[in-house]
Order: sequence, then structure tokens, then C-alpha cells
Amino acid sequence: MRRPLTTFAPTVIGILTVGLATFLAYSFRLNLASTVLLQLLVVVVAALRIGFWQATFVSIFANVCLAYFIVPPVFSFVISDAQNWVALIVFEFTALVVSRLSTKAQLEAASAASRQREIERLYQFSRELLSMDRRKAPGQQIVTLIQTLFEASGVVFYDCSTEKIEFAGECDAELQELARGSHRNGKTAPLVHTLLSNGQPLATLALRGSLVPQITFDAISSLTLSTLERWRSFENESRAEGERQTEQLRAAVLDALAHDFKSPLTTIRTASTAILTMRQVGDLEEKLVSLIDTESQKLDRLTTQLLRTSRLDSTEVRLHLELTGAGDIVRDTVSMLTDQLRGHPVRTYGLDNEVEVMVDRDLMVTALSQILDNAAKYANPDSVISINLEVLADRARIAVHNFGPSIPADQLERIFERFYRSPRLENYSVGTGLGLSVTKKIVEAHGGTVEVQSGLGGTTFYLSLRKEEQQPESKPRADGKALASFA
Repeated sequence: MRRPLTTFAPTVIGILTVGLATFLAYSFRLNLASTVLLQLLVVVVAALRIGFWQATFVSIFANVCLAYFIVPPVFSFVISDAQNWVALIVFEFTALVVSRLSTKAQLEAASAASRQREIERLYQFSRELLSMDRRKAPGQQIVTLIQTLFEASGVVFYDCSTEKIEFAGECDAELQELARGSHRNGKTAPLVHTLLSNGQPLATLALRGSLVPQITFDAISSLTLSTLERWRSFENESRAEGERQTEQLRAAVLDALAHDFKSPLTTIRTASTAILTMRQVGDLEEKLVSLIDTESQKLDRLTTQLLRTSRLDSTEVRLHLELTGAGDIVRDTVSMLTDQLRGHPVRTYGLDNEVEVMVDRDLMVTALSQILDNAAKYANPDSVISINLEVLADRARIAVHNFGPSIPADQLERIFERFYRSPRLENYSVGTGLGLSVTKKIVEAHGGTVEVQSGLGGTTFYLSLRKEEQQPESKPRADGKALASFA
């Protein structure tokens, strides 16, 4: 009811003003031209104050007053002179044009003021977004800002990844479902936007009870999207920094532990070797001492592995490259691991292929030995392990296959991560989860690749190296000599 009353009262005032002007013109015997100008002034003021249609009504009333009180014969609507007809028509036309132009100017001024207000709000919104607290989730902070700055009765933020709803103000089930439905359907309704990042839905933003125009809401959505992307970038950087610091700490701990283990292990091996050399013990005692010596050797090798692994990311060394036959690398590896193959027969194929690679021979034997040892650990009892040397167009590829349990598809990449062991295979053999990560670093240091395929028929590792004529020149690597002697 307020709006009709606020427009009706000025209209009544305009009519009363027209009546007063007519009374004054009649009392002072003003001519038609003077009275028309006086009435036109009243109509223009009415147009400025109350709008076009109200001013039109006032102008019609003014024309009636002119015809009845000013145009002779007075007190009659009869107009005998054609010039008076022209004057009244011109007055009405002029009043309508002036009212229309005045109203248009007011609307444009109001629109400009509204745009200015929206720009100021968006600027304030962007500044507040930049100063948000990074220790808190962005969703709740964003909806609170939008509700405060844009006077919305309800704002909903739907996180597509966590399916969590954040809201400010009124948030009924309908508004929540509207936000969820927009995400699922991939549609954008008025004042509901699905925010896409690289073509993937990131979040949905919905407003209710706000006079925000669509173009402003589009700008709000764009600012919100850029804030979320920046927020995720900060999170990724923080996570990467945390992982880097954790890795540094873990490397330091491993380095310290390995050094602490080295001294007692050396003492144990020295004592066991001395006892065996003296040959002054019985058969049973000799077997026990031999067992101690063998296991201490394994523990010493594991300690060395831990020590060097802790230095992988901090030691800069050079690869000692030499022209080596790929078949020779396979033969050296099999010969070195005869005792560790746990009774598995090894069959080799393609070793007669004349293919040479430019590699650090010791490192490549180490890399291949880790794959072969891994194959023996997880192969079915007494099953055959096959090694096939293939010569491809641009590289030599060594394939190591065993018959055993398959590796789940979602873990094929993770098995090359340091310390990672597949939960499905943990009961098959003990280990540290270091071997394959070392292999990957060695091969990549040579510009090669390591891949794995696994299924019901077993698991196959592929170690690929560029052929000799395509090898790059020797240059410093971050993962070189420190990787040696892990077997």
C-alpha cells in the first residue's frame, strides 16, 4: 500500500497546484500564452517528482482548466477560435514530450546510480574475498559476504566435491535442492550458478530475496570461482610444502637411524666371521653363527639401502655412462641374484639381439635386480620368471614377467612411490617399499621409463631405454651414483 500512496499524494498536489495557477491567471486576467507557460511549469515539476503517467494526468487536468477558465468564452468548454485549439493541442503535446524526456532522464540517472552502487558492491566484495581468513573454509565466508553486501535473504553455497551445503540467512529445503539440482542437471537458472573449473563443476551458488541484477550475479559468480581456484592453489602449495618438509624430516630420521645401525652391525659381522674362521665350535653352533652372519649381512644391506635412500633428493652426482649391451645387463643381473630367486627358474628370451644402450652399467643392473627380486618375492611357488629383451623402433625394452597375484589397477602407479606397499600383497613377502621407487629413479635418470601391467595371468614390468644412437650426452643428474649398490 505504501507505493500507491506515495505516488497518489504528489498527483493530488500537482492537481491542486494547477488549480491554484488557474485561479491566479483568472484573477490577474493573464492571457492564454502566459497561463499556458505557467501550467507547463507545473507539469514539468510534476514529471520530475512523480513520473510520466502522473504528469500526463496533471497536464490533461491543466488543459481542461485552460479550456474552461481561460479560453473565451470562459466557464464553457466551447472553443470558437481555431488558434485556441492549436494552443491547447500544442500545450498538451509539449507537456507530454517534456514529461517523457524528464522521466527518461530520471530513469537513466537512477540506472547509472544503480550500476555505480553495484560496482561499489562488487569492488567491496572482491576486496573482502582477498582478505578472507585462509585458516577457515571459504564457503561459509563467501555466503556471509554475499548476504551482507548484496542484501539477500538467503544465500547457498554447495560444494560439489564434498556435497556440503554452506548458507547464510534463510535456507529452506527448496533452495538447497535448487543448488543441488543445478549441479546435477548442469543447468544454470536465474540467480543460480554452477561454477565450472576446467569444465568440471566446482560449486553451486544460489541467491534468494535479493534485487541483484543477473549481470551482477554473473560477476559475483566469477569472483567466487576465481577465489575458490586461488584457494585450492594455496591449499596445493601448502600441502606440497608440508610434504616436502615431511620428506626432509623422514630422510633425516632414516639417515640417523642408518648410521646408528651401522656400528653394531659391523661389530656383529666381525664377531661372527671371527668365530667361523677359528673353527672351534660344533656343527650346531656353526650353523647358528652362520645364520647370524647371513642375517646380519641382509640387515647391513638394508641399512645401506636406507642410508642411500635418505640421500636421494639431496645428492647431486654424475652418471658414469658407457656403451653397454642390453643383453649383458640382463645376464649380469640374473647371475648376481641366483641365490635370491628362491628356487624360481628364470627363462630369458632375445638376449642375442644386438642392441646397445648408453647407461651407467652398475646402476642399471641395480634397477633390473630390484624388478627381478620383486618378481621372485610375489611369484607363485616354483613358477617360472621370464625375461624378454625386445628391440623396438627407438628403444630397447626389457620385460620381466611372473605368475602370481595381480596388482589392483588403482595401485599400479602407487607401487613406485617410496615406502608404499600394496595392502593386497603385504602377506606374500616382507619388504620396505623402497626397491621399485629406486628403480624408477635410476631409469628416469637415464631418460627411460618403467611401466607395469597386471592381471589374472600375472604381472609384467617393462623397463625401456633409448637405443645408443638416440642417447643424450652425459650430464649431471640428481639421481645417479647415490642410487648404486641396492641389490
